[in-house]
Amino acid sequence: MSFIVAGNGKSDEMVVYFRDDATNEFDSQFDAWKLFAMGMETPNLYSVSNGNKLAVNVLPFDNNVIPAGFKAGVNGVYTISVNDLENIGDDIIVYLEDLKENQMINLSELLSYSFTASVSDDPNRFLLHFGYFTGNNEFTNTENINIFAYDKTIYIKSGELLSGEAIIYDLTGKEILRKSINQSDFEKINVSNLSGYYLVSFVSNESIVNQKVFIK
Repeated sequence: MSFIVAGNGKSDEMVVYFRDDATNEFDSQFDAWKLFAMGMETPNLYSVSNGNKLAVNVLPFDNNVIPAGFKAGVNGVYTISVNDLENIGDDIIVYLEDLKENQMINLSELLSYSFTASVSDDPNRFLLHFGYFTGNNEFTNTENINIFAYDKTIYIKSGELLSGEAIIYDLTGKEILRKSINQSDFEKINVSNLSGYYLVSFVSNESIVNQKVFIK
């Protein structure tokens, strides 16, 4: 699939897709380095994999989160849109997380996102999240919930609206944190004060989901 950013009458594109035989390293037969447009007031959009800035990033489908960098050509309003979603299948849902605005955008549903940016902004602004969508409106089983940690944040994702509590325990069983979740399909929990292995439990009236996570 491709992601296009447009603004100031100019645009840029990055491509992300998945293959079983791809790796998380730079694959010369699949990936392509990002060549930055310089001095033309053109925006730059790229993905980041192991510190590499890429225009084309091909990965195995075990990456829940892909960092995306953005550099504004001029101060102004930009729009990121996604194309070719059908190439990843109807059961995959794509979210764009705007770290500056603390916004989570369902690109599978909305297809685009507009935002304000300046040339002095931190380029490490976005995260792309990928997960499975069941297509049901009711919570039916624990396989619909994905719990993982990334960059001092614990994410709880589902293709369905969830209500319950997220509880974080250390490996001795001591409760560290508890947060209520009310009708949300994408929840973030800041754990900037934690590091190491923890157990995350999501508890609802229907079931309990447990996931061991590692916080760097």
